[in-house]
Amino acid sequence: MHIGIIGLPASGKTTVFQALTSSDSAGTRAGGKGETRIVSVPDVRLDTLAAMYVPRKVTPATMEFVDPLVVGQQGARFVESLVSLMRDADALAHVVRAFEDPAVPHPAGSVDPVRDFHALNDELLLADLAVVEKRLERLEKDLKKVKNADLEGEYALLQRSQEALEASQPLRRLVLSEAEKKRLRGFGLLTSKAQLVVLNLDESHIAPEEPAFAQFRAAVRDPGLEAIPLYGKIESEIAQLPPAEAGSFLQEIGLLQSGL
Repeated sequence: MHIGIIGLPASGKTTVFQALTSSDSAGTRAGGKGETRIVSVPDVRLDTLAAMYVPRKVTPATMEFVDPLVVGQQGARFVESLVSLMRDADALAHVVRAFEDPAVPHPAGSVDPVRDFHALNDELLLADLAVVEKRLERLEKDLKKVKNADLEGEYALLQRSQEALEASQPLRRLVLSEAEKKRLRGFGLLTSKAQLVVLNLDESHIAPEEPAFAQFRAAVRDPGLEAIPLYGKIESEIAQLPPAEAGSFLQEIGLLQSGL
């Protein structure tokens, strides 16, 4: 699975990327678009089954993470660059800043996870709407020239998509047939992709029932989204340790498992 990591400037998305992909993972740089790393996903269930059945080979699931390279841009230009790099992703990991750090000032002047979450998602909605409207304009011209059932079906689907986006509804909420989902995938629309919200906290918030995470999840009510807490800075440091040491360190600071 190809996961694109997105987030506003100073959200810590690159730190989260480093936390999820240790230094020994396979890494490449593709045409200045950012860094890609493929990692094996740890799974205690797989380890238990392997111990029970002792197979000749154990192959864990793998995930490909992409940290898009967006340098020196703010506001709309930042989002425009980010969007263009995420069209091919299977799903998005949306990093939202919830940590305080005087050394990394927030561009908006304050840390507000709910505000930042909506700010980037609103930009994704607008980006998708621009794609849909452009395609609808082209289809209208084509349908005036010739009647075509396939194009008419596409036009109707995009009209539904336009209505949803204009109502600030992500396309992943639309109830679609498999054929419609396949057709929509061809446009690379970002709000149609599965999205996991990663609340980027600092280690002072490590607790079994972290209030900041509970408050964020209550404020962002979207049945189509999952959210997880992740401690990007400390986990990025732990990711550089040998596996045995990393596991012990996680336990010492009160984490049952890594963010990955």
